[in-house]
Amino acid sequence: MKIRILLLTVLFMFTTAFADGDGLKIAVKNTGICFGNSKNFNGLRINTVDRNVERIRGINVTLWPVGSNEMSGDVTGASIGVMPMAARMSGLNFGLLGLGSEENLNGISLGLFGAGAGGNINGLAFGGLGAGSGGDINGLAFGLAGMGAGGSLRGLGLGGFGMGVGEDLTGVGLGGFGMGVGRDMKGFSMSLFGSGFGRNMTGISVTGIGMGAGESMNGLMFSGIGMGAGTRIQGIAVSGLGMGAGESIRGLAFAGLGMGSKNLQGIMLSFGRIMVLDGGEFMGIGASAYNRIDGQQTGVLFGLVNRTKTLTGVQIGLINIVEENPKPFRVLPFINASL
Repeated sequence: MKIRILLLTVLFMFTTAFADGDGLKIAVKNTGICFGNSKNFNGLRINTVDRNVERIRGINVTLWPVGSNEMSGDVTGASIGVMPMAARMSGLNFGLLGLGSEENLNGISLGLFGAGAGGNINGLAFGGLGAGSGGDINGLAFGLAGMGAGGSLRGLGLGGFGMGVGEDLTGVGLGGFGMGVGRDMKGFSMSLFGSGFGRNMTGISVTGIGMGAGESMNGLMFSGIGMGAGTRIQGIAVSGLGMGAGESIRGLAFAGLGMGSKNLQGIMLSFGRIMVLDGGEFMGIGASAYNRIDGQQTGVLFGLVNRTKTLTGVQIGLINIVEENPKPFRVLPFINASL
């Protein structure tokens, strides 16, 4: 008799039927174990397809994905399944095929094919083919094929073939073949073929073929073939073939075939040509086969042929031309000087 009373008490405490219409539960006050589509639950919840979910805390196992326009609810803890989806997921998220959130994806998220969020990714996200967010990525994001953020990336981003960031990149960006940043990059970036920055690059950037910035590049830059900036290159810049900037190049610069800008300041080296545009200024030390300064040269130039409009310094080469010098000193062999 006592055993029966005890069993009846346990059955009364634990809901073990579909009486509330949202799952089979072994639970007290929505905490315990649930089989079915409960909207609110704490503990272990196992369901076929999640629909109209509101709030789940604990381990949520979903056997089949919901439609992309049906993602709902806030899941905190662990989301596991073939392709778990929710409005927001926080904690450990694992999808056999992939996973996605309509808004934010927080914590550690692993999708064997892909991981994505309509809003922000905060934490670690790995997608076998790709990882991406419509908003920002704060943390680490890896996509073996590609990685992208509609907003900014703060942390580390890796795209096996390529990566793109719609706004700013602060941290490290690695794009296998190429990468692009819509606004500013601060940190380290590397790609095999090309990198482009909509505004400024500040830090270290390495690319196998070409690199460009809409405004300025500042720091340490290496490009296998060419690099260019809309306004300024400043720091240590090395380019296999060519280098150019709309306003100035400052620091230590080397370009295999040639470089040019309105103003050059520092140490400029090239096997081919150094060029300052009309009305500009060269200030420092330069060496190339042909140096042409269509403005003011202040400093020393070494070359086979050196040509400048106005000189305050020295030209050393086979032919040295200073256009505004008096005629006897306008064209001289070996050396030309004006102090």
